Amino acid sequence: MFVFLYARSRRIKQFQVEDFGGKIKKKYFHMNDPRQYRKAQKILKPMLPPKRPRRPGRKRQPRDRSLWEWFYRTTLPQWKVGSLLRFRHATPPLPLPAEAVLTPRELASYQDLPEFDGFFDDIIRLNDFDFFDRAETWLAAQGVRLGAPFARDLFTYELARIQTGHRSYEGFVRNLFFFSPACLSPLLRAPQFVPSRQDFARFFRALPAGILEWYFYALLEELEEKRLVSYRVLLWDSQFVHSNSSDYKDKETGTYSDPEAGLCVHDNKFLGVGYKVSTLYAYCGERVVPVFSTAFPGNEAECDCFRATLEGYFAAGLPIPVVVIADSGGYSEANLEYVAGREVIPLVNARANITSQPVKKFGEHHYFNVKYLPACWSDDDVRKLYAVRTAIERCFSRVVVVYNAKRLSIRGLAGVMKHRWVILILDLLKILTSYKVGRVSLFQRPTAFARTREGFPSALLRHLYAAEGYKLLPGNEAEDFGTPKKRDNRGVAGANL
Repeated sequence: MFVFLYARSRRIKQFQVEDFGGKIKKKYFHMNDPRQYRKAQKILKPMLPPKRPRRPGRKRQPRDRSLWEWFYRTTLPQWKVGSLLRFRHATPPLPLPAEAVLTPRELASYQDLPEFDGFFDDIIRLNDFDFFDRAETWLAAQGVRLGAPFARDLFTYELARIQTGHRSYEGFVRNLFFFSPACLSPLLRAPQFVPSRQDFARFFRALPAGILEWYFYALLEELEEKRLVSYRVLLWDSQFVHSNSSDYKDKETGTYSDPEAGLCVHDNKFLGVGYKVSTLYAYCGERVVPVFSTAFPGNEAECDCFRATLEGYFAAGLPIPVVVIADSGGYSEANLEYVAGREVIPLVNARANITSQPVKKFGEHHYFNVKYLPACWSDDDVRKLYAVRTAIERCFSRVVVVYNAKRLSIRGLAGVMKHRWVILILDLLKILTSYKVGRVSLFQRPTAFARTREGFPSALLRHLYAAEGYKLLPGNEAEDFGTPKKRDNRGVAGANL
């Protein structure tokens, strides 16, 4: 017997005839409790889930399939995972490219001090920043006015702002004046020029995003010449970037203040109004190099972002990879067929609730469609290869933790891409600078090249030498260093100073 207890109405008793005799069991439901109320309603009025109405006159058209689609396991590249993850160790040439620019003392600091992270000045001095002088001349011929004395100087300020983790230029220039603007003066064409917020906004509004993209691929081509990038293994993921707008629509217009942005909800978590930046990274062992990027509104499905990003990558004429690794956001059978049709292995994590496809479990939360995996791969090979996907998570984490670029101070799809191109350019510049100074250990150190020469005290340099066991000569300790306490294959620190 069921007893339904109401606070302001008489109770209801519902009897159920049993097939056997015995003591009557009573089950009470307190109707003021929402949970018990819902259970009681199911007993009083049992309801079946409504049937989904079928649209009249609409038939599902079967898709034509070619015969070779059923033989992906044998037609895909049959690379061994051990060979796929074996990359060339980056060995800087001798003499180092930085010897023509840096002094012997500066080179000795890079070679003899493992704790020395390098100077931000070397990013500017050791790479081709004359590109912006040529671009400024070309834009002037097209009638585009950037509103600044030198485009190179403005881009240097932007790199310094991102490297120091300032979300807006207003906070960066405030700290710059508090400490000293002279720390960037040796890097500028106009040493006394410190742009205001209006100069900075005018410059990046007038600068086309294609100029930054052009410079990005010029740096990527230099990496290819130095054999620092391999396109065999590509990692894909998208990152949400909050726009400089409200998360709620205007009551009068019914639109967001950023019309090109979209509302993003990921795994039932409200992220806000912004954009999804979809990026492809090339995994090269000790290096993870960005090779392609594009942006979408925040409400775009990740499955569509994955497909559009790969289409843009192939259309750009970049080398065809062997395997593309992605999380479950990019999974769909149509996407897998598209990638496999390019003779590329799609290692995309599937969802556990897929039953109509040959999906196999390889680990906790790891499911893959075995139809699109090479026949020579074992289960351990698949797990070993998919384990490198965490490298792209580390690349995205420094965008938030080090560069503080989770929320932008600009609006519009073009503005988001300008900001992301600058971040990716900074990553490429760090890799190139680490190679030229002979410190390959700085490849994936996000805090490298975070100091300027003008702001680096000589006492700290002496302390780093002393921590490595080098004994300073008496006298002018700020200029000369003596014979070290220990001798090893690194040589004598300060011998050529």
